[in-house]
Amino acid sequence: MFYDAAPKLAAAVIILAIPAFALFGLRCYVRLTSAKWGWDDWMMSVAMPFFLIFTISALKAADSGIGAYDYRTTAAEKVVALKWFYLGQVFFCISIMFAKVSIALQLVRVASQKRPYLVGLWCIVGTIVLSLSFTTIFLLSQCTPITANWLPSTPGAKCLPSLALTVVSFTQSGINIITDWLCAVLPIPLLWDVKMNSNTKMSVVGLLGLGIFASVSAMIRLNYTVSYMNPTDGYLYGVVNLVIWAYAEAGIAVICGCTACLRPLFSSVFRVGSSSDHKDTYALQSRTLRSRSYNGVKLPSVDSRLAHKSVVTTHCSAAGRAGSDDGGGGSGSGSGSVKGDNESQVQILEGVGIHVKYELDTRVQ
Repeated sequence: MFYDAAPKLAAAVIILAIPAFALFGLRCYVRLTSAKWGWDDWMMSVAMPFFLIFTISALKAADSGIGAYDYRTTAAEKVVALKWFYLGQVFFCISIMFAKVSIALQLVRVASQKRPYLVGLWCIVGTIVLSLSFTTIFLLSQCTPITANWLPSTPGAKCLPSLALTVVSFTQSGINIITDWLCAVLPIPLLWDVKMNSNTKMSVVGLLGLGIFASVSAMIRLNYTVSYMNPTDGYLYGVVNLVIWAYAEAGIAVICGCTACLRPLFSSVFRVGSSSDHKDTYALQSRTLRSRSYNGVKLPSVDSRLAHKSVVTTHCSAAGRAGSDDGGGGSGSGSGSVKGDNESQVQILEGVGIHVKYELDTRVQ
């Protein structure tokens, strides 16, 4: 069932999941064919299975009741919805941790010869890993037994105050935003002195800085974290926007991290297209030039008693060969005829080709 705001959640997941997995496939193709597979690719490869589980959890949550008003769902349906919601939170943290580390390691490749930047980047990697690992452990241990996260009535259940989860969520969102911006800004000074033309430099900076869009999702998600604490239209309906923007943050991180690796593919496609256009243009010009050329026209014997103009009609084939008819003595792929002025009708040649008419003055003085 997809009630109320649930279709919006499902649509957001599908719209982001398709390009995310497609771009990851292209990333693998580019790196494997160019023999440049690195640690950043391994990190993104580890992130994708967790991102897949997060995708399934979000879709199942929407189908189970997340996004629906309370009166539409039964108690059993709420338990199932909360279970998928909880699983989505855990796999969100794991998937986005590896995706963000992958983005940071891409910058490590670029800054391999610049120690100050390397130190800063490894500090960013450490911050991402420590903060998201802590958040994941917190989610797994906030309630004992773990089933109490979606079934509060479990006998002997103990859970931390909801305020603790809110504080952790706000803190983690703030760290994500800061690290995203740092990874987006670092390429600018990093590539400032690199020898490449301005257009190439700007494209590289733009690709490496795409992660900034993930921080925008984190900012929006931070606003909806309040709804996680005090839902006004029922808990399941109140958290739907939180799930949407959490998935957007993870999905955009994957998309941006993979897109930044596809510059060689884009360059290859555009180069092949440009080369093909050049070849087509050259071939067209060559055919045009050949069609305008001919092997020569063999003139018939000129009778000294003939003193008038003649019209020579020749046939030029697509291969550039031409022939003329002088009573069987002409050569070429086409046929031609010599007519006097007293015949006003010019013979129309048969066959496919270009018909050229020459008017020659064969008058003998």
